[in-house]
Amino acid sequence: RDKLDAGEQFEAFDNEWRSMVDVFDVADYVRILTAHYLRMWTRVQRGVWFGTGVLNMGGRDRLSRAEVAQAVAAVIAPDKYELVIPTARDASKFKVASPADISMASAK
Repeated sequence: RDKLDAGEQFEAFDNEWRSMVDVFDVADYVRILTAHYLRMWTRVQRGVWFGTGVLNMGGRDRLSRAEVAQAVAAVIAPDKYELVIPTARDASKFKVASPADISMASAK
């Protein structure tokens, strides 16, 4: 955001992939899970638990980090969309130790 506001170009990787989830979907999931938990409250009090672990949410679309940056720029600064420079991770001056593809298959 700072770079967009300042009118500075910045790199975003076009060969790293993510599965973005819509914030409204997250809110719906939290509401549903909370309602379920509240319905189960008496069982929880008796020590009967209905699940543990991590809830991992991902969207349906596999997007590159550059596509995500361009989408964000298009919303918050449409006139500065071109400031996002799609760049291959290997060609970037930034050396990041992260997996290239952490997208999720959520087509159930």
